Amino acid sequence: MRLHRLALFLGAPVLSLSGCVSTSARRPAGEVESMVQERAGARLSAVESDTSIQNATSELLKQPLSPESAVQLALLNNPSFRGRVAELGIAQAALAQAALLENPKVHASLRFPRGGEGRQTGSEIGGTINFLDLITLPLRRKLASTQLEQAKYRLGHETLELATEVKAAYYHLQATRQTLELRRFALEGLEAASILSERQRKAGNISKLDEASQQAAYQEAKLEVGRAEVEEVAARERFAALIGAQAGPWTIADKLAEPPAVEPVLEKIETTALSQRWDLAAARREPSVLKQALRVNRLSMFSSIDVGIDSERELDGVTGVGPEVEMSVPLFDRKQASSAKLKAQLRQSQSTLAGLETQIRLQTRIAHAQLVQTRAAISSYQTKLLPLKRRIVAETLKNYNYMLLGVYQLLESKRAEIEAQSAYIDTLKSYWVHWAELERAAGGRLPQDALQPAPAEKQEEQPEQPSRPEQPQPGHEHHEEKP
Repeated sequence: MRLHRLALFLGAPVLSLSGCVSTSARRPAGEVESMVQERAGARLSAVESDTSIQNATSELLKQPLSPESAVQLALLNNPSFRGRVAELGIAQAALAQAALLENPKVHASLRFPRGGEGRQTGSEIGGTINFLDLITLPLRRKLASTQLEQAKYRLGHETLELATEVKAAYYHLQATRQTLELRRFALEGLEAASILSERQRKAGNISKLDEASQQAAYQEAKLEVGRAEVEEVAARERFAALIGAQAGPWTIADKLAEPPAVEPVLEKIETTALSQRWDLAAARREPSVLKQALRVNRLSMFSSIDVGIDSERELDGVTGVGPEVEMSVPLFDRKQASSAKLKAQLRQSQSTLAGLETQIRLQTRIAHAQLVQTRAAISSYQTKLLPLKRRIVAETLKNYNYMLLGVYQLLESKRAEIEAQSAYIDTLKSYWVHWAELERAAGGRLPQDALQPAPAEKQEEQPEQPSRPEQPQPGHEHHEEKP
């Protein structure tokens, strides 16, 4: 009977004050998935099984990857990111632990008469619970709940960071492949020029200097192709690592897309960034977390305050029942060191928050300025430089056909056109990388109200892939005797 009453005494506070919190991360994961879907346009599968991930991966790989589907593939298969997703489960488990009370303590003892005198034995039984644990329970739950919110925001921010990396790697791979193709075009023309110069030199039509110049240009072009091939391999491997090397065979679109007919408005993008950046939201909650931790720290000065009930039967058979209290005395350790640490961390978090807001404004302005500049450069390439280069090639070809210019001048004009096209591809790649960086700075996809129509410019001619160099014909050349 006494044990029954003791169990009721110890269990009632536990049942009334401690709630049941699940350790499953499914609910917070679902909230993060909704956030990511809205901001990044990708589905974050935080608690999916391996089978469902494999099925989703197979479905994505049926078509050439776009930047968006590449991001989706990375969210499913990038091993480093999948490890960070597990941190959400850690935070959820910490919340569940914060909702639990310490187990009650039970003690019992027997006392026997010395020398065998008498037949009665003494006994004592009692139990206690940590009353301080009961007092701090609401504070600990609130603290863990705020930390779970921070974990969700951090995971959302890391999702956008990965999305930016994947998109940048995607655009870089496209650019390296287009550049490699151009380098190979140029090499074909210079190889033909090299062969022709050797024949002309043997025939005595050009000097040794002219022949050496053509041979050197050909060797330089071979080196450029080699460098372009290495860059393409490196870009492909970086991209494969980001989307998950185990994902399977994949392909991407051949060419970089042209810029859209809209451009972002800086003021609206900056306002959007300050209102929706997830890393900023997590940083804004850090002072609150530390203030809550300070309150818990002050109450935990006593370490424990155990209260309970004790029943004792003396050797003479008399039984006594009464309350029991045991507590630590904060004589030496009054948590002053940990309190000072938390206060310093609080000041640090407030300064970090102010610095992050400044950094976000800076990131937004830099990314926007880079985007505007590269768009202007693209327009200049499309409307001025590339049409001029093509016109030069066309006019040089006319003069070559009329035998007013030599084949080497024609090949040089074609090489200059290819170089301009290569620079255009690099600029176009930079534009899309800056767009991805601006999305990261803004905290997600750019909202429609932050976009405005791009200024319309009359384009003389759309940029085209240069045609393959004309193979110079040995019979169609100027014969000029050289020493």
